[in-house]
Amino acid sequence: DPTYPLLPVASITSSALLLLLLTTNFIRQSWNLGVTFLSFWLFCELLTIGINAIIWTDNVDIKLYVYCDIISRLDVVTSVVKPASSFIITRRLYITVVRQSIGALSRREKFIDLVVEWGLGLFLPLLIAGPIYYFLQQARFIIVEGFGCANAVEGSSLQILLTESCKIVLPLISILFYTPKIVWTFYRHNKELNHFLHSNNRSVSLNRFIRALAIACLDSILILPVGLFGVVTIVLQWTQTFGPLPFYQGWLTVHTHLSSILVARYLDLIRPWQLMSFYFSRWASIFLGFVIFALFGFTQEARATYWRGICRIGKIFGWTP
Repeated sequence: DPTYPLLPVASITSSALLLLLLTTNFIRQSWNLGVTFLSFWLFCELLTIGINAIIWTDNVDIKLYVYCDIISRLDVVTSVVKPASSFIITRRLYITVVRQSIGALSRREKFIDLVVEWGLGLFLPLLIAGPIYYFLQQARFIIVEGFGCANAVEGSSLQILLTESCKIVLPLISILFYTPKIVWTFYRHNKELNHFLHSNNRSVSLNRFIRALAIACLDSILILPVGLFGVVTIVLQWTQTFGPLPFYQGWLTVHTHLSSILVARYLDLIRPWQLMSFYFSRWASIFLGFVIFALFGFTQEARATYWRGICRIGKIFGWTP
């Protein structure tokens, strides 16, 4: 990677900021489920991107088998969680706006919301990274020079439907359905919305509402091109090597070399769309991590938490602020 060490430095820095944000939110007990899902899994992704880039910066050595088994599945989880989290955030904001006129949520509606949000933010990613990933897995994992280990799924139409479609469908629903209605309602009823968010003992301020909407929109805008580019990459890589893309090659064919480990050197990624697939997805996550911290890590409550932490550490060393 000719940009080394920019990628690992940026990714580890971004992950450290997200960890700080998650820690302060835990202390303040200030949670937004969609933002929390996004921040936590993005922290895991960025940390592993930095570690992988350091370990395999100039080699494709096959090592750290258990670590790569975990990371290859974590790669699948994070690719699903990011669009799912944006969907959760925009859906929650949409419900918050709609509730202005039709009243509070019933117990049944709250239960449905809980199932939808936890299902999309946790159980769906684990389902895709577990049995569905194994159904499509053609090798134990793949090691790419400069980027480290990643998942190794077979290229097929079924793989696009099962693992890539959510990266396109969920952002499209957020962008085309929820976001326009939220923005239009906010534009038309700014004062009423501000009053509603501060009423009924709600902890959601207007500024936090806008920040959450900005994160959801940015995440959707970044994830949608990644999803589309991923589909194009799968199709091009298969058709240029083997011919027409199959629907599914079959269980025995896919798992023939399941215990093997694939490797790819940096110079093997000669096609521009192959390099873009690696760089764009990683830098999009890094950029998103910095933006999340910029929006939620510099609030008045967050700064007060930082200062209290500094004061406590200072007292340990005899400094009284």
